[in-house]
Amino acid sequence: MLLKAQNFRGEIPKLQPRLLPPGFGQVAINVRLDDGAIRPLRAPAAAHTFLSSVASFTFFNDNWIGWASVVNAVPGPVAQNRLYVTGDLQPRLIYDGGTRNLALPAPTAAPTVTPVGTPNPAIQSSILFTYTHVTDLDEESPPAPLSASVDWNPPMGVTVNAFSAPPAGRGINRRRIYRSETSALGVTDLYFIAEQVIGATTFTYEQNTHPLQEVLASNDYDAPPSDMQGIISMPNGMMAAFSGKEILFCEPFIPHAWPVKYRLKVDYAIVGLAAFGSSLAILTTGQPYIVQGTAPENMAMERMEVNYPCASARSIVDLGYSAVYASPEGLVMISNGRADVISRRLWTREQWAALNPATFIAGQYDGAYVASYLVSEGQRAIVVLDLTGEQPFLTRATVQAAAMHYDIQTGSLFVLEGVSAGTQVRRWDSGPALTYRWRSGLMHYGGAVGFGAGLTQTDEADGASVTTRVFGGGQQIMATQDADEAYRVPDGLHHRWQFECEGTATVTGFLLGGDMSELVGG
Repeated sequence: MLLKAQNFRGEIPKLQPRLLPPGFGQVAINVRLDDGAIRPLRAPAAAHTFLSSVASFTFFNDNWIGWASVVNAVPGPVAQNRLYVTGDLQPRLIYDGGTRNLALPAPTAAPTVTPVGTPNPAIQSSILFTYTHVTDLDEESPPAPLSASVDWNPPMGVTVNAFSAPPAGRGINRRRIYRSETSALGVTDLYFIAEQVIGATTFTYEQNTHPLQEVLASNDYDAPPSDMQGIISMPNGMMAAFSGKEILFCEPFIPHAWPVKYRLKVDYAIVGLAAFGSSLAILTTGQPYIVQGTAPENMAMERMEVNYPCASARSIVDLGYSAVYASPEGLVMISNGRADVISRRLWTREQWAALNPATFIAGQYDGAYVASYLVSEGQRAIVVLDLTGEQPFLTRATVQAAAMHYDIQTGSLFVLEGVSAGTQVRRWDSGPALTYRWRSGLMHYGGAVGFGAGLTQTDEADGASVTTRVFGGGQQIMATQDADEAYRVPDGLHHRWQFECEGTATVTGFLLGGDMSELVGG
């Protein structure tokens, strides 16, 4: 009789050890199983040290940035390198090493206007003026209140002044001035006529030197609410965020402007967002929602008729093809307009609850879902879920992570060493090999059987070692460090057999046979 194990996979805690499919393990700690072999997970390697403790962090524009609180930080859909941040004080942007409030409010005071000369009643018309503030990043504010109307006709001039002072710290360096014009159809619009430095106190309008140009575009450039959270990037220059029960969208490619006209409301408080494709998953304290569209003015929202509330905003991960998050019901995957509890194939409801899903902090690595969870006060652990095959499985890692950041440019996952905060950022799976432990499922026979020889097959080129333990009848009957050479197994008949490998060597197969000759060619 020959027992052969290969094509190794991870744990399915829901199943009893004797019910595990071939190749699946009862224990899989600090192990990688990408290609069917048992390989060691490498320790996270030091990447950066913050000078003081942080709770969240990111890598942006070749710099590490950390925050004492939990934030969302994403690059903006603009040509310059700008980072947009919510969750830490007011919404902010980081540019060229400086930090500014994201809100760019409208000027508070209407300009005063004075005609230069006396209009001709036969040809005069009533016009109005307004102005906007413009930053050194070419961000334009909503307009100031309209001036009083002034009777005017060319070639008269109009003096415009009493501009309000701009708010400090927002990089405002100039203003744009607009004038009204009414068409033959009776439609009145505001047209750009001039731009001047912010220090100028007076502007004199003359039609010959200040022709009407483009229509004012920033009339609906509402500032984001001060409690805006959860900012993420979407296709077509959009960004999305939330405030309470409202979904917010920025003006495409203009992420300082968050028009009220684009806002949508849901029935439950929003916990977090995830974008995949042209879809936006809205995860709440109740049912999830899906919003789809290519522009903020045509976004269509649908409530998903499933009771899968989001237990942790930091559990939300965009896997590219789907969004995954932790719910009290289990780990939920949203894709193709469906929401499925994928963890039901891995854990019972009681097992899932024991993982404290409300404490999940998650990221992704090589297509897998990586989650840190609180085991007890002052202690975290990590589970890594492979969701790519027909049967998902998990492995575990003896690594503590208080925060995670996935760097899309390099495909690297960075973890913050600690429980709730820390200073040391480490790059996942990039240091020295960790010692793994992988134990097989329970191989049960109808009658008592015996094996006289065993063989642990490894990748001999890696020069690492492995200890193999063989169990019969629930008891360890031997342990050996022999690899790639047959070894003797103590005599004994048992209904149940099991084996375990511990070490750093790459194990490609394991065999038990009646005698040495039976292993030849195995």
